[in-house]
Amino acid sequence: MAIASKYGVESVTLEGTLRDEIVLIGEDVDVPCLTKRLRDKFGHASIVTIEDKEKLEKEEDEKKKKEEDELKKFKDEEEKDKKEAEFTAEREKNELECYRRMQNPYYITQHNMKCNFF
Repeated sequence: MAIASKYGVESVTLEGTLRDEIVLIGEDVDVPCLTKRLRDKFGHASIVTIEDKEKLEKEEDEKKKKEEDELKKFKDEEEKDKKEAEFTAEREKNELECYRRMQNPYYITQHNMKCNFF
């Protein structure tokens, strides 16, 4: 790890199933020099990938934004369904009240209701 921890390096971690991969995060890292020093020390070293940190952060932000949009969409649909259920329940209540009035013309209600189905 001391070989990799030079100027511009933010973090060095070991990953992989056998902890045989070094993940180095930093700016302006001299990759060929680092590879040469690792080969001198351990005998074999190869570069698997080189990625831009800003690009990774941008992809993570896009993924997070997409998840938030999906959650918002789900909540909006849930709220819409709830309002629709309340509207349907109120309409059924009104229809039942109108039906009772039609069956019994002397049916007294607590307040005056109009029989509007739609």
